[in-house]
Amino acid sequence: MSGNNTEQPPPRGRDETRAALLSAAAQCFAVRGIRNTSVREIAQKARVNHGLVHRHFGSKERLLKTLLSELSNRVDSHLDSLYDQDSPPPPEQLLPLIFSGTSEVGLHWRVVLRALLEGIPPEELQSQFPVFKRLVSSYRVHGYDETKALAEAVLTFSTGLGFLTFQEYLAAAVEDSGGEWTNLKPRLMGRFLTRST
Repeated sequence: MSGNNTEQPPPRGRDETRAALLSAAAQCFAVRGIRNTSVREIAQKARVNHGLVHRHFGSKERLLKTLLSELSNRVDSHLDSLYDQDSPPPPEQLLPLIFSGTSEVGLHWRVVLRALLEGIPPEELQSQFPVFKRLVSSYRVHGYDETKALAEAVLTFSTGLGFLTFQEYLAAAVEDSGGEWTNLKPRLMGRFLTRST
C-alpha cells in the first residue's frame, strides 16, 4: 500500500457494504479465480469484517452467483440504454458491445471464464442468460430461423470467449511466428464480426 491518505473510508450501511463486497469479489475472482480466493481476502479488499460476507450472501458460492447475475444484468441494462430490445442492431454491431462495451463487460466475462475453467457447473453461475438471448434475438430479427439463430449465437459466444481466454497465448504465438499482434488483432476482430454475414 502506498502512503496515500486519500483512501476511502470503509463502507457503511447495508447497500454500501453489499456493493463493496460484490466489487471486491469481482476483482479477486477475475484475477485469482474463485477457488483461490478466500472470503477473508474479499472482505479485506472491501474493507469490512469477513463475517459480513456470510451475513449478506450466506456463502462464497452464493456471492459468486449473485455477482454474475448482477454483472449480467448491468451488461443487459447497458445494452438497453443503447437500443430498443424489439429492434436489435445486426449481430456485427452488437458483438463489440457484448464483448467489450464497458469495463463491467470485460469483468463479467473474466469471472465467467474463471468459474468455468475451474469446473463450476453453469447452473451454479447463472439462472438466466439475458445477453445470450439478446444475440439470438438479433440473429432472428435479421433473417435467421430459430435453429440457425441459436447455432450462430453459440458459435459467436464460443469464438468470443475462446478469444478472451487464449488472447495472451495467441499473441505470444503470433509474435514467435514473426507476426505483430497489434497489427493482426484488428483484422481478427473484423473477420470475427463479419464471419456469418
